[in-house]
Amino acid sequence: MSEIRAMALHAVVVMAPQDEPPTVIDMERQISGIREEQLKQVLTISGRLVPSCSRQVVCKLCVGLLCAVAVLAYSAYRIKESEAQFHELERAKSRSMGNQIMSAVQRQLMTSVSSTKALAALVQLDLGANLMYPLGPDVAALVHATKTVAAKAATGTDAEKAAAAAAKSEAADNIIMNSSRCAFNNVVNSMRSSFNGITNLQLAPSGVVSIISPLAGNQEAIGHDLFFDQSRCDGAVATIEARAVVFRGPLVLKQNNKAAIIARFPVFVDQPGFKGPESKFPGWWGFTSMVTEISDLVTATPLSSMMYNGYSYVLYAKAGGTDVFIAASEDVEGQPTQINLDPETPWLTFAQGRQPVSIEFKLSEMEVHWVMLLWPNEGWSTHSGTFPFQLVLCICFFFASLSSVYGVVLRESIIQAIKVGMAVKVDDRVHAW
Repeated sequence: MSEIRAMALHAVVVMAPQDEPPTVIDMERQISGIREEQLKQVLTISGRLVPSCSRQVVCKLCVGLLCAVAVLAYSAYRIKESEAQFHELERAKSRSMGNQIMSAVQRQLMTSVSSTKALAALVQLDLGANLMYPLGPDVAALVHATKTVAAKAATGTDAEKAAAAAAKSEAADNIIMNSSRCAFNNVVNSMRSSFNGITNLQLAPSGVVSIISPLAGNQEAIGHDLFFDQSRCDGAVATIEARAVVFRGPLVLKQNNKAAIIARFPVFVDQPGFKGPESKFPGWWGFTSMVTEISDLVTATPLSSMMYNGYSYVLYAKAGGTDVFIAASEDVEGQPTQINLDPETPWLTFAQGRQPVSIEFKLSEMEVHWVMLLWPNEGWSTHSGTFPFQLVLCICFFFASLSSVYGVVLRESIIQAIKVGMAVKVDDRVHAW
């Protein structure tokens, strides 16, 4: 205002006629009139709220709009980053859950496997005599008859084959009838109470499954010759050569068609005079075996409570380039009722369509390579819980920036209008004098 007042006084003094110099009172009256006109101009422009389009105003408008767009772009970028971090944390949480579950499954398997080594230590004491008591003679008869059946299968006459089969059947029946008296049951009951997830334990002297505990549902496996069965022979030989626990499975048990995992441990006895049943494997006595049905493995691990914790899963094994189904949550479509080697694997296609996290564990020495796919059973979250609030704040910041731009432009327009109006009024006053 002081600037405008000074301009007005200067204009009045300079432009006034030389013979009639204006008095101070005249100049004050002129300035008062200018102030009244200035106020009217301001009120008129403010009422319209329409900024003028001078070059200076346009420049400030462009800068302001760029700033508003920059604020909007930065806010959108921060929201995008926040949502990406949320999804990453969500997947990291699921992966952590999967790692805990797979660790529990691995611990369960290793704990169950240790039972085969404990049985092997007992066998090494006295060639398993105490464990098999009082079925030792029946076991010896079963092993002899089973090997005879294998020997006669290719070269024996029908009568010899029938006699060998009858002897094997009689020995097996004797073991089944007297199995409840076997000392092996007491040892197995103690181990199963300590090691969860074990379906049954077995003794297989010379590779012939002779004693199983518990026996219920497994009678058909008594007398099974691992070397005569071509589907088991290679695995049996590999286990002996490895002199370590080897997993087999998941596979379908012959005695009940259930999916299971078998761990076998070769027992070598270092006693004077004991050479073993196979000359090419000196000191080898046979196998101690642990069978875990998939249903028992699931029950003994957190896999059984996955659905209640809000997750779905698929667990499968990689065997020779083939994906073999092990277990899955109830909501997984296409899962087989039995173990199969279907290359289409609809259950795997279903799981991969849910964008799961993948967790693996390998036990190379046991030939174990399992993979679990895990995802929330309600699906992954579309947005975080704070997304709506972030979006509202972004919009508010943008419109606040626009309001600030409009306020600045309007202020400049009013100042420009006042200056123009003042110049016009002063010029009129000067001409009037």
